[in-house]
Amino acid sequence: MRGNVHLTFLSTAEITFLTENPKYGTQLTMAGSGNTLNFHNDSRYEFDRMFVSAYDGGGGSNNVVNQHAGNVTANGLWLGTYTLDFSQNTSQYNLYGGSFAVNAMRIQTDDTTITTMGRGEANIYGGMFTANSLTGGQSVSGGVTYRGDIDIHLSEKSVAGFGTFGVTGNSSYKGNVTVSVDAPILTLSPDVVGKNLVHFAGDVDTNMQLTTNSSLISISDDRKTARLDASKDVTPVDGYVVGGSLSFAEAVTGGYLRIEPSDDPYTMLLTTTEFANEEAIDAFADWLNANVENYSVTPAGLDGLQIETFTTGSGSVFLWDFSDYTSGNVGVWGISTRHVPEPHTWILALLGIILYWGKFYAKKRVYAG
Repeated sequence: MRGNVHLTFLSTAEITFLTENPKYGTQLTMAGSGNTLNFHNDSRYEFDRMFVSAYDGGGGSNNVVNQHAGNVTANGLWLGTYTLDFSQNTSQYNLYGGSFAVNAMRIQTDDTTITTMGRGEANIYGGMFTANSLTGGQSVSGGVTYRGDIDIHLSEKSVAGFGTFGVTGNSSYKGNVTVSVDAPILTLSPDVVGKNLVHFAGDVDTNMQLTTNSSLISISDDRKTARLDASKDVTPVDGYVVGGSLSFAEAVTGGYLRIEPSDDPYTMLLTTTEFANEEAIDAFADWLNANVENYSVTPAGLDGLQIETFTTGSGSVFLWDFSDYTSGNVGVWGISTRHVPEPHTWILALLGIILYWGKFYAKKRVYAG
């Protein structure tokens, strides 16, 4: 891929990558700039080496791999821009679903003999990303040090709402590893509870920075693991089912609730810190709606928010984090839910009413005659 090439493998595609050079095996090379490769296929893809970007073809930047499904394996992954101008867009590997496993992963580089590899970024929104070894993470250009980025997102961009990143061997990575909560309100798969979102099994470089933007994430003292903080779990000991309600002794700025499976959609009411006036709670609701994709939030008085509509499923984890709201401190005092009939239930009820009134007026006409 030599620049501005966009390939998408859909679910019905059958793709075979041939080995051009037996010395290196199957190779994916994204040279030049502005290339995009999308995996939507559930198949298995095997590579010896993957270069995103590559030094040949005049260097490269802003090359992106988006994996939504399937199983991709590689012996080596080189991720970063090949250019002296590090201000250009990063090259990215974005995992939304499926799995990616690599033996040796290098993101940017700390090798002083390679002065043109920088600005690499891996984003994990869903699925499982694993590497046996991880190196690089730091590069220098014009006297400025640029750090690589590996971001694990709790997000609405994938079905599960979260992805995992793990290194099974040693890591000499000097970049940033960040666990981000991308929205103030999220619903995640129940599998997220107790799972390591980040896990380093071997030794880690003392320069690596494992951080989070949310108090809901707990990072171990040795900087090797990150997961949801168990102390933020507000679920009752006997569980929580739709139709129930909870109240807290004090306002909770951020927490999460494990909700049992529901056969019908439901809405949720959050009892919050009371706002001074309608303008204040309207502004907070507007902030939520601007940062949440899947739900509509409306004020319910000065101390409540109505959230619609949660779908049926195999259970979920409702998560909120209002710490980024700079106009005031907003906490949750209580949570309640109620079922909402499915659309077909409303239709049947409406037809029943129409049928009833039709028979009623028919009888009146008979009596009148």
